[in-house]
Amino acid sequence: MGDGIERWLRRAGRSLLTGAAMMGLAVAREGWWLPPRVLMFLGGVAMVVDCGVETSRLIRSRQPTRAASDRLEAAERAERG
Repeated sequence: MGDGIERWLRRAGRSLLTGAAMMGLAVAREGWWLPPRVLMFLGGVAMVVDCGVETSRLIRSRQPTRAASDRLEAAERAERG
């Protein structure tokens, strides 16, 4: 189960937290001009929706959790160089 939670945090949790932060910042900044606030809020909504899509993909995935975690770690190592 711990592997599944770690996998969710890597794939979907990051966009959920970033999207929530973007929406909160857009709502909290009253001194900003309205169009940038609306764009930032919509960007946050898009990231939260992306989190939902990734979560549904992870739930419907037939791949074992350990194999998926190993694949994600290999992809992260390849990105780092």
